[in-house]
Amino acid sequence: VSQHFRQVVKLMLCGQLPQLDALMRAIRRWFTYTQFQHH
Repeated sequence: VSQHFRQVVKLMLCGQLPQLDALMRAIRRWFTYTQFQHH
C-alpha cells in the first residue's frame, strides 16, 4: 500500500503541485471543520 501511495505522490509532484496544494488546503479545512463540530 505504501508503495502505491509513493507512486501517487510522485505523479502528483511531477506536474500537479497546485492541485496538491489545493487538496491539502481542503483537507485542512475539513479537518478543522470536523474538530469544531466535535467540540
